[in-house]
Amino acid sequence: MTGEDAYYYGHHEPVRLPAWRVVLADGTRYHLDPASGEVLASTDAAARGFRWLHLGLHRLDFSRGFDRGPNWADAMAALLTFAGAAAATGVLLAWRRAKTDLGRLVPRRRRANGAPQP
Repeated sequence: MTGEDAYYYGHHEPVRLPAWRVVLADGTRYHLDPASGEVLASTDAAARGFRWLHLGLHRLDFSRGFDRGPNWADAMAALLTFAGAAAATGVLLAWRRAKTDLGRLVPRRRRANGAPQP
């Protein structure tokens, strides 16, 4: 290989190229250094799933060209803003609920005429 592929790539760090890619019958992939034969990377079924379900979703690197640069940074900033707003909303709702629940646990004193004391 003279270029990166979906499983042997550098997101922010470079990879050694050229490399040989060996794909076994079970789908396991090995990327080898052609000069020394050193295994540069190996990818089995679990690593392929991790690559798409975790790294792909967290890095947004599903397509070439969108995995780096200003478009990627803008998309990440927007998604992080939405995630921060969702977390803040959850904290606000939890605070309100806790305040209500704790208010029910604390007994209120009543005056002799039945009105609550301040």
